[in-house]
Amino acid sequence: LDFGDKLVFRTVMFRRYKSLKPDFDKFRRSILTACFRTAVLYVCLVLLISFVCVFHTDRFKLIPFVILESVFYPLTLASAPLLYGGFLKRYPGIKYSPLRVLQERNAMHMLGVREDNETARLYDSLPFSPFASSLIIRANMLYIYPAIWTGFWMYNDPAKIQLAASFPDLVPQRSLFVDAVLAEQNAKQAVILGAGFDMRAYGQHGKKMKFFEVDFEVTQTAKLDSLAAAGIDASDISFVSVDVRNEEWVDQLLKSGFTKDAQTIFILEGLIYYLQKDKVRQLFDFASECAQGSIVVFDYLHTRVVRGEQHSYIKKILEIAGEPLLFGVEEDPSTIMDWASALGFGVKRWQNLPSIGGVIALEVVEPGQPRAYKKSEKGTPRRVKQESSSKHEQSSSKAEL
Repeated sequence: LDFGDKLVFRTVMFRRYKSLKPDFDKFRRSILTACFRTAVLYVCLVLLISFVCVFHTDRFKLIPFVILESVFYPLTLASAPLLYGGFLKRYPGIKYSPLRVLQERNAMHMLGVREDNETARLYDSLPFSPFASSLIIRANMLYIYPAIWTGFWMYNDPAKIQLAASFPDLVPQRSLFVDAVLAEQNAKQAVILGAGFDMRAYGQHGKKMKFFEVDFEVTQTAKLDSLAAAGIDASDISFVSVDVRNEEWVDQLLKSGFTKDAQTIFILEGLIYYLQKDKVRQLFDFASECAQGSIVVFDYLHTRVVRGEQHSYIKKILEIAGEPLLFGVEEDPSTIMDWASALGFGVKRWQNLPSIGGVIALEVVEPGQPRAYKKSEKGTPRRVKQESSSKHEQSSSKAEL
């Protein structure tokens, strides 16, 4: 273009810019106004919640906790995409749930509720996004510091949530429950189905028994990379890379050195409600064939929760995450007791979380007995060690889940 054409072109573009500039200014003002209104609404909401907390028995801890949490929790949410985005991209197909459980257990360690140095080391060594420096990793745990500084955390006293449990309560409650079961058993081997980033095998428990970890191949690949980065030795652990929903997992477990003749602890944390009913039955059938005194410990959700009739947000969130709920347990306590007895199990320990589910440990008392989903004619279930403060009436309904 010659000089005259360039001059005309620039003149036309300048006039267009001037005509559009008021629209840009209006758009910018609308964005700033929306942000200001959101901030004001957020502050008002925090003040309202703080006012309600005045009537709480622990108000001198709870009110500072709410105010500090309102500042730190948004920062935690903002750091999550940077932290987990690259990790999920690096390991396509990996589920978010194992990462979330690892974060919760790291939080319990930071609060001094559950000492777990191995989990803390692993969390700090996860191959997150390349943009996730140690500062961003710590930012993802900022939501814990208000609890540390104020001393307010609902899980310090498990009895406080017995009457109003929710889905997040399952993670800390079941973690402490399984730890208690492991501490009082002298089993020779432990099988963690759906192991995820569980670190029990790398602490004191790993010195007492042989551990087998069963999970998806992509999850175990991510875990092995993280263990190597953290400098944690995993040479004594048997990794079985198989989908628990596939019937081949039993054959793969036996090939890895597992033996039915030794007392075993099967750990099924956050697992059975993602399985079909026939898969759950096969799993317990296999466990019941192991040596007498073997333990199966698992957490469960009530049938109404699985169907979305109660706490419907749980079902919706998990469906969005690609982890739909498939299996639930009736709320009637006798259902579990009769079902366990019919399979040759006794109820060794049980913690009920009303309105949501519970955690239970079953003990093999009649190994190798025929399996049938009806009430057993031989004896009655063992006495239950109930950890819930609430009382339940027993009924004579048939055992079915």
